[in-house]
Amino acid sequence: MVQKKETIRRGDEESLYYILERDLDRGALFPENDGWFPQVKTTEKRGYKIDYVVEYDKKLIGIEVKYDFPKQLDFDQVKEQYEPSLNAVFLAYPSDRVGEAVSFIERDRSYRNYGLLSLALFRSHCIKKARLRESRYDEYVWKNYFDKEKTINSIIKKPSRYCYKKDLQRVIIELNKKPGKSVLTDDDWRLLCLILNLYDIYGYNKFFAWEGESGIQRTYLKIFNRYPSYPSGLGLVYAGLITDYSYGTRLTMLSLTDEALYHRQKIEQVLAERYPRAFKKVKKIQSEWKQNRRIKQRETKNVFFE
Repeated sequence: MVQKKETIRRGDEESLYYILERDLDRGALFPENDGWFPQVKTTEKRGYKIDYVVEYDKKLIGIEVKYDFPKQLDFDQVKEQYEPSLNAVFLAYPSDRVGEAVSFIERDRSYRNYGLLSLALFRSHCIKKARLRESRYDEYVWKNYFDKEKTINSIIKKPSRYCYKKDLQRVIIELNKKPGKSVLTDDDWRLLCLILNLYDIYGYNKFFAWEGESGIQRTYLKIFNRYPSYPSGLGLVYAGLITDYSYGTRLTMLSLTDEALYHRQKIEQVLAERYPRAFKKVKKIQSEWKQNRRIKQRETKNVFFE
C-alpha cells in the first residue's frame, strides 16, 4: 500500500467542529448527554487540551477532531495526553477519511480502546465503539469542568469571575419588578421553571433544544397544555436569564446564564410565590424525566461503547 502524504491543512476544518457540535446538541451523537465542553485542559501540570469532552451518565467522553489522513501521532497524542482523565476517547474524522483510521487501529492493538466517529454533513455516526472504563485515573477534568456542586459554589463565592456586575444587576431588577411591569410574561416564568428543573437532571454544561419530539417546546406543551411563546418572545434573553444560539432555522438551543444560576434562590422564591401550580407541576414529573433519560442512555450505550 502506497503511503499517502499529509495534505495541507483543510480550510474547512472549522466546519468539522460545527458539524460535531450540531450533532451532539441534536442527539445524533451520544443522545441524552449531560452537556459538553470545548477545548478541555486534561491535566493540571501540562497545557494539553482535547477538542471536546461530553458528560454521559457521569462518565467523561473525550473527542479529538482530526481533519487529515490518520497517522500514528493522532493515536499517540490521545494515549499520552488525554486518556488518563477520561472514561473513553473517540477520534473524529471527515467521512471520506475515517476508513483509513479503521485500518490503522486494526494494525496496532494498543489503539483498539479508542472509538472512531465519522463526521458528515447529513448525519455523523459511530464507526467503531470505544472501550468504556468505569473509573478515571485522574479527576482533573471532572473537578474543573463538570462537578456541578463545585460550579455553583464557585459562581456564588466569586461571581465577578463568571458574571458581569451590570448583568447581575439587570437580572435582580427584573426579578424584583411587579407583575405587568417586567418584560417577563407568565409563559417566560413557566419556561424558566422548566429549564431550572432540567438543569437538576442534566448538567450545567447542557443546552436544551427548542424543537423536536423531546424539545423544550413539546415538553412545555405536555406539562401546561399550551405552546410557549418563545422564541418569538425574547423576554428571558433580554432579562439576562437565558442565552440562546441556533443552527440555521431548524435547531435552536437554550441554556441558563451564570447570572440565573447565581440568582437561583431568588428565582425559585418568585416562582413559589407567584406560580405555585406551575412550580409543583414541573417538580412532580422530575422522577419521570430521570427514568426516561436513563433508559434512553442505556439503550444507546451499546451503539458507542464496548
